[in-house]
Amino acid sequence: MKRVMVMVGALVLMTGPAAADWAEFGDWSAYSEVMGTGEDDRRICTASTGGDGDPVLAFTITDGDVGPPVGFPSATYSEQGYRGVAPRIEDGQPLTLLVDGTPVAEMEGFVDMMDAGIHTGKAAPDWSEAETVWNALRQGNAAEVRDAQTGEVFEEFSLAGSHAATLRMLDLCGLAD
Repeated sequence: MKRVMVMVGALVLMTGPAAADWAEFGDWSAYSEVMGTGEDDRRICTASTGGDGDPVLAFTITDGDVGPPVGFPSATYSEQGYRGVAPRIEDGQPLTLLVDGTPVAEMEGFVDMMDAGIHTGKAAPDWSEAETVWNALRQGNAAEVRDAQTGEVFEEFSLAGSHAATLRMLDLCGLAD
């Protein structure tokens, strides 16, 4: 019996940290991963919504960054086309991020291709708008990304759980108060 308890304890210790590095809050999740840079290891922490084939709205920060209230991570909108199919975003395309129907930031589309031939499209507000976007996405109810010229809605996101997920993201990277 003692041997079984030791094995169970070891298993808990092995799986505990991994489970602690992923948490869900409403429609958002927070998670971290460690990436080697060749000189040291960096913990990359993310709070996001969407995914599983749908576009993603996310904040990302590392344990080497300075967090709020000094520095604010920028939000990134990203979408992925299927093999051989381009995403809706086009290079240089102007996009608008809205929170609860109010424009919060302008963004510019950027398209890239991954090694596997899959196109990705991304857009992020200018760094000067990071604090405004951070606060709006954490306090709002819904966000959407629109084509700034046509008004076409690219994606809508629930912000339920965004505040808690961003707090957990900061905590995972050791940046929480």
